[in-house]
Order: sequence, then C-alpha cells, then structure tokens
Amino acid sequence: MVCKRHFTFIIFYLLSINVSQQILAAPPDINKDNEVKRQLTYVSYHAVESTPGADQVYSAILIYDLQTHKRHNLYEIKEAIGGLNWSPDGKYLLFVSNPRQFRTRIHVIDATGHVVYTGSSDTDDRAVWSSDSQYIAFQSYRQKSWEIMTMKFDGTEQRQLTNNTYEDYLPSWSPDGKEIVYWSRRDNDNGEIYVISATGLNNRRLTLNLFIDNSSVWSKDGKSIYFISERNSCGSCNESWGVFAMDSRGTNQRSIAEMNVEDWFWNNPPRMSPDGTKLTFTPKGKGMYIVNSDGTDLRVLDSNPYSLEPMWSPDNQYIAYESDVNGYTVVNIIKSDSSGKQQVPTDPNDFAGSPAWIP
Repeated sequence: MVCKRHFTFIIFYLLSINVSQQILAAPPDINKDNEVKRQLTYVSYHAVESTPGADQVYSAILIYDLQTHKRHNLYEIKEAIGGLNWSPDGKYLLFVSNPRQFRTRIHVIDATGHVVYTGSSDTDDRAVWSSDSQYIAFQSYRQKSWEIMTMKFDGTEQRQLTNNTYEDYLPSWSPDGKEIVYWSRRDNDNGEIYVISATGLNNRRLTLNLFIDNSSVWSKDGKSIYFISERNSCGSCNESWGVFAMDSRGTNQRSIAEMNVEDWFWNNPPRMSPDGTKLTFTPKGKGMYIVNSDGTDLRVLDSNPYSLEPMWSPDNQYIAYESDVNGYTVVNIIKSDSSGKQQVPTDPNDFAGSPAWIP
C-alpha cells in the first residue's frame, strides 16, 4: 500500500479525473502580474492496489497556467515519475520514471506531449540539461557502479565520461556546456567534488577533506560552484551541514550558510535563481531557506520540515516547491520575498510534486 508520508526521492501527485481545461480558484497575489506569462508543470499520481500488497501507480504531468488558472494533462504513464526538467529553450521536457522498485529510466517528451526518447536502460537517473538544450548529463548504473554519462536529447551520441569501481553521482553542467561537476567516492568513502570535461577528459578533484562534500551546482556566470558539505563538523560533536562555495577551479572555498543541522538529503543541491543572485535550499527537516549568493540575508521561506525541490520561475519572482499537508504532498508557490504563499489546487486524496516552470 502507498504511505501518505513524504518520501525522499520523488513524490508526485496524480489526478484521477479528467482535468483538461478545468477552471481553478485564482491565486490572488500571483494574478497581479498578468503581464508575465507563467506556466508551471508538476506531476500528479495516485495508486491502485493491483494485487494484494502491491500497487499500480498512475502518473500524469499537468500544466497549470497561473494567469488563466486552468490546468490540463500533458502526458500520462503507468509508472511513478519525477525529476521534471524543461530544456532551457522550452522545447523538451525531461523526466525520470520508476518502472519497478530501485529502477529508474529517462524520458524526453516535446512541449505537446509527444515522446522523443524513452530509455532502454532502467539504471539511469539524475538527468540534467546542457545550456544549449542539446545534451543531457546523467548518472548510470549500467556498469554495476554509478558513472557519469551524456547523450543528445533524442538518446543518440551516448558517451560514458567516468569509469571506475566507485560511485560517481549528481552531474551539473557548466553554463558554457564544456564541463560537468559531480560528486565521487573514488578518493574516500565520504565523497569529494570533481569536474570533468564534456568529452570525458581532464578529470580533476576540487575538494579534499575528512567530511562529505556533495550536491554541487554552477553559478550562472560559471565562475563559482555551490555545494553542500558537513565540513564544519567535529569528531566529538553533532554533524553540522551547510551551503558552501568555491571558485570553479576549487580555490577560495568558503561558507555561504551554516545551518547546524545533523543531516541533509544527499541528492538535494542548492538551487540558484535565474539571475544568479540568490540560492534556495532545503536542509533535512528544517524547511526551505533563501540566501544571497554571497551569503548575506539568510531567511526562512517556509518552515514546513517537508519542503523540498524548490524551483525558481524564469523571472526570479516565484519559487515552486513540494511540501506536506496532513500527510499528503502538495505543490506550493511563494514569492522570493516570502509573501504570497499559495497552494496549487489539487483534488482530495491526490498527491502533487516535482514542479518545473516552463521557460
């Protein structure tokens, strides 16, 4: 049976009725900005017990228009899905499905819902777009260890960049598309941050210490890399996770936000605003925070401990994210100044998650 509690990896919402062009209540704060077109995609799901003790998940990707307050189905599949990610040019939508337990598969559809690519391997995960919308980087377990791979958006030109017996995770493209930053355990079990060229050459380590560094993302100008670390912990005290930054070559490593939390979702990197001036992040069990990219003006956006997956709107004004209400996951929208919090309308007993703004 499906538990109502929030899961770490992907939580979704599936609409079980026909919602095509359904009129929804207008979120008043968001509706003031009618001159900007804002559309949000999110995943919906419900589960039906197919056999005793086993559930069949029905998922749909919905598009919600913040000005017209209408929503409609873009794509449906009989698998749990998450990780929605639009190409920067807005032509293609990337997502990952779970065909069966502990298996993940990459999909690409176009803006009309037509299938462009469905992965043949069910060991690929954590897929991200290059800035030119042509290539996808992802982590794969095809070689019985997690490696970093790339491919073109239609599944062609697949290339394995790393090759070792240790785990390489969580790729993130540089803004110019020439390099990929990722997390690896090859030097110690804690894991360090590495950069490799998009051709698989010039692999180099950026961090080295006794604590965990992971979940990295590039700044918009490509000059810095932001990441999650527990490096301010000590051997006799509790872990102390936080957000850190360094120059793109690994120098000038510095603290951005010390959160004094004992745990962090390892696959939950900070998210940078489109203009590169702010970061949002969600330390485990502490809610959602926002901070300037230089570490100033740290604030709480939502204290709900189940807040996850913050995604910036293209105009830097809003953040969509997953949260929890009475054991059900929902999608909320909030302004970056902490005002105007709204819940995307959902139907009773349904779940919502994995928000992604259409560019």
